[in-house]
Amino acid sequence: MKKRFICLFITFVLLMSAFGQVSAQESNQENSNTPMFEDVPANAWYREAVERLAAMGAIEGRGDGKFYPDDTVLVTEFIKMITIAQGYSVREQREGEGWAQPYIDKALEKGYLVDGIFYDNDNYNSMNSTEITRQEIASIIVKCLGDEATIPENRRDYVDTIEDFYDSSQERKDDILKAYISGIVTGRPDRTFGAWDTATRAEAATMVLRLIDKTKRKPAKPIERPEYFLDPVIVVENNSEPWMPHYFYIYIKNYKYYTDEYEFKIDFINYPQLNELEQYWGGYFTIVINQWWNYQHLRDNAGCMYTLNRKRYTTREHENTFKIEPGMEIQFRITVKRGSEVRTYDRTAIVPDIDFAY
Repeated sequence: MKKRFICLFITFVLLMSAFGQVSAQESNQENSNTPMFEDVPANAWYREAVERLAAMGAIEGRGDGKFYPDDTVLVTEFIKMITIAQGYSVREQREGEGWAQPYIDKALEKGYLVDGIFYDNDNYNSMNSTEITRQEIASIIVKCLGDEATIPENRRDYVDTIEDFYDSSQERKDDILKAYISGIVTGRPDRTFGAWDTATRAEAATMVLRLIDKTKRKPAKPIERPEYFLDPVIVVENNSEPWMPHYFYIYIKNYKYYTDEYEFKIDFINYPQLNELEQYWGGYFTIVINQWWNYQHLRDNAGCMYTLNRKRYTTREHENTFKIEPGMEIQFRITVKRGSEVRTYDRTAIVPDIDFAY
């Protein structure tokens, strides 16, 4: 009887031990699914980046258990983030200096603090309250990448995937392209980059994670131009700025998807007087509107084939008998040619009633 009791006791202990192990495993698993910060949801797209960088000590919450992922990241915050994430150690903060100064000094030492963000220690106070732009982040990241960041020969095929590429600073364009192609700073759903926009703390953490972990990168793909004959997306845009002396603009909006094989022409049908335009630059000269454009000409004009001016929209001879008035219906034809194949597209534009500023 005593032996039987001992056996039962041992069995009970073993069962309880096994149950405890299972409970511990379940508890650990549950804890692993618990976000580190209460305002970072378990399914947030940026959660991994935030928590991995927080574990490194590269980023911190605000002392209230929250990370504030939608807050704009500051220059100093980003410098600390990217410095620690790359594995650099920094000196101790000296008495009387700003908290970020050790990280700034390390960034200066390693050469990834770019011009336009920081020049000397006297700028610390402004840096500590300055928001960093996406194009500045791109420049810092490219400095960190070094020779790894390149632009392929088919540069234009990548530029054309960024709708607002030419809105960025001239000195940042290559950096934007390198960071974009490498998949570290990606574009937005509307195919813009937002060079002058600031970044959130969540976005910044994600960019830094992609810098140090190549598996998290999302390399850009070049634009895909169709082999079939591409029909133009023709759009008439009215002028919304009364200080600009224009009525409307005629665009081929999908111009980026064409190639050098194509040519383009615009003709005005019911008002052929618009097919010629006289300009005065030290003397009068005539521009023939309905002549063939090559693809490069279309690109250079960002797809805009015609602008109807408020004045001097035709020749001096025609101006005597032909006047543009609001409400006029103007019929035009755009012709697209590729080799022997030619297609025409007839459209209509209405002259808007604009209260011009002058």
